[in-house]
Amino acid sequence: MNYMGPNLELIQGEKFDFLFVRWYGRDMVGSWCSKCLHQIDFVPGNDSSAFGFLNSQEVIRAVHLIPTFHYGKTSNPLPHSPIARWEEEKDEDWEYYYVSM
Repeated sequence: MNYMGPNLELIQGEKFDFLFVRWYGRDMVGSWCSKCLHQIDFVPGNDSSAFGFLNSQEVIRAVHLIPTFHYGKTSNPLPHSPIARWEEEKDEDWEYYYVSM
């Protein structure tokens, strides 16, 4: 991609892969000693650290998250968002997820 702005010479574009991410927070209950899986949930959408950008080469690609079905779903962490959720999800996420180990 090239860009020619006002009073600028031609600027050569450069490809850079990145991800726009929604962050999880972690509980402090799960551990090997307590024999419980760690639970995570989304950082609330109004928190300044809820979203961010990440270099695509820093991504762990082998994590298995399991919804904690008994807590159900919620729309509290993030209000209506056509970007963060599919329309079929009805603006809901699982309340918590287990991190499988």
